[in-house]
Parts: sequence; structure tokens; C-alpha cells
Amino acid sequence: MTTQYSTVLLRTFTILFLLFSFQVGHSQEAKEKEKKEKKGFYLFNNDTTEIPKNLYLWGKVLEKGNPLAGATITVYRDGIKRDLYKTDNQGFFDVYLDFGFMYKLEFGKPGYVPKILEVETDNIPMSDREFGYETGNFQVEIFRTVKDVDFSIYKKPVGKIFYSVNTQQFVYDRRYIAKMKKQTAAVEEEVALKLEELESDDAYNRDKYEVYLRDGDIEFKAEDYSLSKTYFLEALKLFPNEEYPQKMVAKIDSLQNSFEASENLKINRFIAKADSSFDAENYDNAVGGYTSVLNLDATNEYARKRLEESKVKLAEQEKLLAQQQKNAPKQDKIDISTIEIKSNFIEKSKEIARKYPQGVTKEEYKQGNKIIYLIYAVDGGKGVEYKRVKHDWGGEYFFRNEESIPKFQFNKETLSDK
Repeated sequence: MTTQYSTVLLRTFTILFLLFSFQVGHSQEAKEKEKKEKKGFYLFNNDTTEIPKNLYLWGKVLEKGNPLAGATITVYRDGIKRDLYKTDNQGFFDVYLDFGFMYKLEFGKPGYVPKILEVETDNIPMSDREFGYETGNFQVEIFRTVKDVDFSIYKKPVGKIFYSVNTQQFVYDRRYIAKMKKQTAAVEEEVALKLEELESDDAYNRDKYEVYLRDGDIEFKAEDYSLSKTYFLEALKLFPNEEYPQKMVAKIDSLQNSFEASENLKINRFIAKADSSFDAENYDNAVGGYTSVLNLDATNEYARKRLEESKVKLAEQEKLLAQQQKNAPKQDKIDISTIEIKSNFIEKSKEIARKYPQGVTKEEYKQGNKIIYLIYAVDGGKGVEYKRVKHDWGGEYFFRNEESIPKFQFNKETLSDK
């Protein structure tokens, strides 16, 4: 390579595309300090009974060694598309993978060559599935597409992760990655040379600039202002004197500054929601609401007092409920055989049965100021939809086939309390 850029790019590509630094196993306490140091992320609290019984996987997506914001991670489970995630403005991503399946994680972004990571979670002995596992701090390098280069090699996974019975850890397949490195070496060199030529081409940079503006506008409309600002700043690196990205950066700064002024309005809204739940004897939501207020303003004595009152009332409710459920039969799996499908939901029930596999499927997405958790249960030609809606103020509401049901009923039918 003739320039420093080419040397760096080739070195980056030939270090495997996937640089793994694993810290995996059963001892989650040893990793607590490291996880707390990561930006805004806390996986476990001090209650070890809450450790998820699955594989937690995290890392970064990079371009030329730099964090790539807005990259997508598409998760396929046993060949079926399950989830879609995006990296934040630091290129960070994390996913949870259930045991018992074959996964493919596709890392990509419009205009980039996607790369695939294969993860096996189906070979874990049942005796080892009582633990939560973690595989993290690895990096995935992706690069932009260029004309007249055969990228078909990347239809294969560039890396594989599997469970080692001997070490009781998730490890990566070193032999496979070494083999892929040899097979992709020529492609890497060709891409590095072509990208070096293109970086000096004004038309190519103008295309990149337009993509940054497009992505900035998309994230701005989605109210992800931090990510939107990242794209507009990247556009300004290419063309520093352009007016539009300058204007959008200033607008985002103004919006973010105004958020602080609106904090009191948010606190008042949260208190009103919590008070309404308390008056309706929905003490579970009241606890969530007052807790959210205190997370925003730890000195709010009204919320603190009402939170304690709500906890006392909630404990009384839960004690009564526990007495009522003490002799109730236990379920081993979600059973929808006795669930009546009302006339207004018959077509939706059939649609769910056609769309989803037999058994249970779980999904999650964000909608405005709330998070939607969905559970689809299918038995033969019958489908049932369970929905849990969690609002930003702390309240949660539960539904079966679009009709409201109590939390205890939701937990009982979906086994969510196990």
C-alpha cells in the first residue's frame, strides 16, 4: 500500500473483520465493574436470581477503526428474522439470545457490505442452562460497497461462536476465522485500493454527504437527536461550509438545551399519572410512577411519601393475591386451549396462526413514550396475542387479544412470573 490510509485500512481488515475479546462464564460478579464502566449500561443488579438465563452479546460496529453509528444488527433465529437493532452514536450494540437455537447476526448499513456472525446456542447441555452467559467487547468492521468487486464471499459467516462443554464458556471458532481471513484477503486489498481512489473523488464524497443528510433527517424525525447530530457532523467533515447541516446541528443543540427547561413539566405529568393510578388502587403503577419522579428529582418529598404509601398498599394487595392463588394449579407452558376467541378477534387470531410458528414467539419495540412487549402463542390454527405496554412514567398495562386484563392474569397465562 502506498499511503498511510491504505496501510491502516488493510491492517484493520486483515485482523479478521471480527476482533473478539471474550470474557465469558458463570461468574457474573467479576464482570460487574466492567459493565458499570460501559456507557449507560447495567446488565445485572445485586440480586443474582435475576441473571437472565440466556446469552448476552455486546460489542461495537466500526468503519476504518472508528465507531459506526446507525449500523443495523439483524438477528435471524433458525433462519427466521427475529429482531432488528441499531448501534448508538458510539457504535455500541447489545443483544440477548435464547438457548436452544442457531442464530445469524447480520451487521450492515445501506451502502455497506453486510457481514454475518453465526452463534450456536443449541448445543448447551440442559444442566448448564441454569446460568447466564456473556460474550462481549468484540468489534465488527464493515466497509462501503464499491463497484466491480465480488463480495459473494461475505454470504458466509465471517465468524462463528459456539458453546464449549469443556470450558463451560462461549468461544469463537479460531480455525474457521483463520480460514475466512485467507479467503477474504484478496477482496480486502482490492477494496482498500478502490476506496483510496474514491476518497479523493468529489462526486463520491458528495454521495456520502447526501447519505449523511438523509440519515440525519431520518433520526431527527425519530427524535433520536444525539444520533441525528452525529450524522450532520459527519456531513460537515466532508463539506464544512454547507449551510443545512450547520443549521440542523444548531437546531438540535437548541432542542437538547430546552429539554432541561421541560423537566419540570415531565415531573408534573409523571406525578399526575401516578396519582391517578393510586386513586384507582393500581398501586403497582403508582410505585412505578413515583419512582420515575424520584429518578428525575431525588429531592421530591411528595413523590417519596406517596411511594412509601403505594408500597404498603401494594404489599397488602400482593399478600391477598398470593393467598387466593396458593391452591391454583401450576402451568408448565403457555396453554391457550381454554382462551375464548371473541368474534372481533377471529380474523386476527387466524392471521397470527399463519404468521408465527407453533408455540410461543416474543417481540419488542418502542412506540413514542412507551415500550411494547408482545407474546404470540399459537396452537394449531389458533393464535393469541398478549401485550404489555410500559410507559415512560413507569406505568404498565396488560392486554390479551386487545382487551385489558389484570397484571396477575397476564403473568399467570404467560408464565411471566416465573
